[in-house]
Amino acid sequence: MRIGELAALAGVSTRTVRHYHRLGLLPEPERRANGYRVYGLSADAPEELVRELSARLQAVRHDRAPAGDAG
Repeated sequence: MRIGELAALAGVSTRTVRHYHRLGLLPEPERRANGYRVYGLSADAPEELVRELSARLQAVRHDRAPAGDAG
């Protein structure tokens, strides 16, 4: 599965998936000779992991927002 397919399954953008890689929240997958990231389908259910990470990061953003900030 390529990054776009993973992102679509997880309901996030490919940019978000790449951001999670940069933060170290997702391990870097194998890359093909053409540079494409290849995500294996495994029992780890990568799309669930991405969704959970999204929820965690949103919670962190909420916790760090100034008091009285609605957004």
